[in-house]
Amino acid sequence: MAAVSTRDVRRPELDDGLRRREGGTVGGGCWRGPGEGVVKINTDAGVIEGVGTGMGVVARTHGGLFAWAVTLQERSILDVKRAEAEAIFIGMKEARSRGHARIIVESDCLAVIKDLQDKKKGRADIFRIYDDILSLCNSFTSVVFSFVRRESNCVAHLVAHSSPWIVGRRFWSDVAPQHIVEAISNDIINMN
Repeated sequence: MAAVSTRDVRRPELDDGLRRREGGTVGGGCWRGPGEGVVKINTDAGVIEGVGTGMGVVARTHGGLFAWAVTLQERSILDVKRAEAEAIFIGMKEARSRGHARIIVESDCLAVIKDLQDKKKGRADIFRIYDDILSLCNSFTSVVFSFVRRESNCVAHLVAHSSPWIVGRRFWSDVAPQHIVEAISNDIINMN
């Protein structure tokens, strides 16, 4: 199986074969599992007016099995695009700390995914986050950034919006809360 260079962040529309083999979403509304030896990291973020910003990350292995999840709730109201990029950064840092070598990072924020695929540069704050994300790519054997429709990213959305009134970071390993387990089970049932 062809590996993606850590320095070659692929554009999904240019490498359909790799995405099919490694589990990237190729349209439709179903979540698709990664290939063997690959961990798929779904990320999402949301801003709840008057409450704060929530970021969620869910990692799953071949067959859709739950590996771990993390959520970060902040009282500050972040720009949505920045929050989406921060969620990707949080997920990649956690994946690195857990020793994952081959990852697919999926987000339903097309603008951020496209910027990362294009290795976009600039002076705004968001580009510092992009630089940090792209630097993390060197920690992995294979990284694929992939856009996914919201209906295929519902578990990460659920994690990002779970308990928005509880500020701080929460992490689940091996066993997730029941509402997340139910959403993952639904994904597994509907996988192609």
